[in-house]
Amino acid sequence: MKKAVDRADRLLSGGAWEEAEELYRRDLAENPNSGRAALGLAIIAFHQGRKKEAAGFLELLGPDYRNHPQARPLRALLRLERSFPPHSGGMGPGEKACRRGLEAARRGEYASALDALLAAARGGNQAAPGIFSLILDVIGPDSEAGREYRKKMNACST
Repeated sequence: MKKAVDRADRLLSGGAWEEAEELYRRDLAENPNSGRAALGLAIIAFHQGRKKEAAGFLELLGPDYRNHPQARPLRALLRLERSFPPHSGGMGPGEKACRRGLEAARRGEYASALDALLAAARGGNQAAPGIFSLILDVIGPDSEAGREYRKKMNACST
C-alpha cells in the first residue's frame, strides 16, 4: 500500500483532494496505524472545513507522525478555531485589530495576522497574546520570523 500512499501524497500536493482522500482512507482501513494516511486525511478535512474530523485524524497519529512538521501547525490552527471561533465576542480593547488578526490567520496570511495582533496588544487587548502564541506555533516559534515576532510581542508587554 506504500505506493498508494505515495500517490496520495502527490495528489494532495497537487490539490487533487478527493482522489487523495480516497487513497488515504483505503490505506487507513487496511493499516490503522498509518500516520501518513491519518495526517493526509487531517490536512484534507481541515482545509475543507471539517475541523472535528481533522482533529480526530490527528488523534490517530502515532509517535512517528505526532511531531511531523505538518501536524504541529495543524494542531495550532485547530486550537485557534476552538479558542476563538468566528464571530466570538467580548475581546475588549483593540477588538477590531484582534479580529483582523484572526481573519488573516484563517486565510493563511500569518504575517498580517501577527501584525494586527501586535496592534491589538498595544491597544490593551488581553486576548491578543494568546492568539499570537497560537499563530507562532503555526509558523514555527523557532523560525526566524517566529523569533522576530516574539521579540516584538515581548516589547509590547514591557
